[in-house]
Amino acid sequence: MPHFAYQFHAAVGNCQPVLAGPAGVGNPAPRLINLANTGGAALVPHLAGGIPAAGLAAVPAVAASAPYTWAGLTNASLRIGLYPAGPHPAYEANWRMASLRVAAYTAAGGQLRDTPILAALDAGEKRALAYFAGVTLAMYTAGISGFTFPRHLSRHVAVYGGAGVGYTVDPAFAAANLPDIVFFNLGAGTCQVWEAKGRGVGAAGGGFAAAGVPALLGTALDQTRKLATVRIPGVFGALTAPNARIASVARVNPADGRWHLHVADPAQKRRREEGDPMEKAKFYEEFYRPFLEMIDGSTATLTVDGVRFLVAVVPGTRVRIGLDERIADLFGQHVGKRGRPEGDRAATASPEEICERIEEIVETGYGQAPIDNLYVSPEGILTEADEEDLTQPPA
Repeated sequence: MPHFAYQFHAAVGNCQPVLAGPAGVGNPAPRLINLANTGGAALVPHLAGGIPAAGLAAVPAVAASAPYTWAGLTNASLRIGLYPAGPHPAYEANWRMASLRVAAYTAAGGQLRDTPILAALDAGEKRALAYFAGVTLAMYTAGISGFTFPRHLSRHVAVYGGAGVGYTVDPAFAAANLPDIVFFNLGAGTCQVWEAKGRGVGAAGGGFAAAGVPALLGTALDQTRKLATVRIPGVFGALTAPNARIASVARVNPADGRWHLHVADPAQKRRREEGDPMEKAKFYEEFYRPFLEMIDGSTATLTVDGVRFLVAVVPGTRVRIGLDERIADLFGQHVGKRGRPEGDRAATASPEEICERIEEIVETGYGQAPIDNLYVSPEGILTEADEEDLTQPPA
């Protein structure tokens, strides 16, 4: 299995110490430092609930690297989509998958590196694609580390409000920009903040030297610290402090053109609150909406590790996307369309059932297929994708 270069930075700039919290020592926040140590050992991926991802955990360790599959990277690029209501989400899905293919491919020796296309692009285009690669590698790493339900902060603000409503700002970091992504665990009433950066600018064959990484990580960490608290959908009471603040920089190494992911993680402690199932169910429905739309009308299924997924080809591509059938049925999709009696169950589930079943499913976790072109995210989204060999003419 191929790997991309991975390095954890234990102390960057004004990195905060681990904070004490009501959960106590026995319930730490999810930390990437537990998965990849300061010496750069291979990241050992786990899904939600601490269950090993069978398709990745058995991969032999390669020093200072993290294993990946092209299906896994494709999955990450799709799950971070904004997918505004209205236009069919396949348009955005195509753009995101194409951006990934232009930015990176698996070169000889199973190494993720920049493509010949990226190396020849204009500097402004490189910046855009490097940012996208940075977000995709961050999303992939977060997913195999057990982080769930990602949402761009801009999307969160559009739904829940800006400063003082959807989040609050720490005055000490008011001058920093806002971070990119918030991950939610509604069952636990927690969230994690991640700022992802990408650097691959320069002349053909150029890149971003390692010497510039610590300062960039420090800037990114300040962005994560700007969010003092975040409104977690369905959680009663005050806004909640994130239990982990992650910063990452993906860069093209000038020496060999490989993509490197650098991560820093000043963790905090967990906190649990009671929830409002109605608001939580609306969050889940909005998260799954674009994937429900992409599989809508399909009767094709695929079974992975005993779980059946409804699958469909993303129009204009050879990529198949799927959703855990149990989750699809919670939202009334495909009920009665595969020979099931119409009265066999309700068309839609109650908010309480939606929340309970999704949180139970995600907590149990998913196994992975024994083949590299299939990947299942912690939220039950499947991708089937093969990588194109960019050293050969397209098929």
